[in-house]
Amino acid sequence: MLCRAVFEPGFDALSRSLQYLVGLATVLILVAFVLLTMPATYYWIVDSGTDRPDFETFVMKMMKPALPIFLASFAVSLYVAAYKIIGHSLDIVAGLAASSGGLVWLVTVPLKGSKRPAPESKTRDAPAAPTPLPERIKHVLTETRMVLPGAQALLGFQLITTVLTDFDKLPQSSKIVHLITIFVTSLSVALLMAPAARHRLVEKGADSEQFCLFAGRMLLLSMILLALGISGNFFVVARKITGSVSLAVICAAFVLALSYGLWFGYTFYRRSRSLHA
Repeated sequence: MLCRAVFEPGFDALSRSLQYLVGLATVLILVAFVLLTMPATYYWIVDSGTDRPDFETFVMKMMKPALPIFLASFAVSLYVAAYKIIGHSLDIVAGLAASSGGLVWLVTVPLKGSKRPAPESKTRDAPAAPTPLPERIKHVLTETRMVLPGAQALLGFQLITTVLTDFDKLPQSSKIVHLITIFVTSLSVALLMAPAARHRLVEKGADSEQFCLFAGRMLLLSMILLALGISGNFFVVARKITGSVSLAVICAAFVLALSYGLWFGYTFYRRSRSLHA
């Protein structure tokens, strides 16, 4: 929705500072999305699709920074909305109230469950028992369902943007980049949906090692394409906000490097360390 706001007629009426804040909120929510979906690649690249004690710890580590970043994006968005509606007198109060309430929730909720001691057997270096095939298939489909809504939302935004009034005002090069991102994101969504179709049509609902491997590969390949779709789309948004091709390229490169760096760079690094340990 933040990306779509850039192409609405009322966006150009905002002050330059508010336009940049919308861009900042978009970056923050993209960073949160990358962090929240990072366990999908970690599970298959580092843990090789096997249940290990360190996976749950890793998921919690990713959620801790992702939730405050998402909260910051929400606070910035509320600031812009409050400024648009009631002016500058109460916008700061609204933003602080949103962020304060969210921070209280983030702090108090973990504390409620922190009294339960973790089992001593779940150490980082503990040997992992073989994971049953049905559990591994359940996990890969769960990870796919974590990524699929974000890819579908991005694709929906990309398709809707083409019929918005301000889209016609974009330079032809931005329109071509946008069309490419639609194609890439569509492929990503198709790959994410492929395991479910194969499980019913090819495997006849039965579990198999081939299906588990196929689903994991489709998930990883789809995230490679999804990162390209996100970065290409952000190039169009950043160019619309800043009016500068060079700044838009830098912003898109940052999003792409962040996605590939966290999804694949860090996970392959952790895998190489575990193999040489």
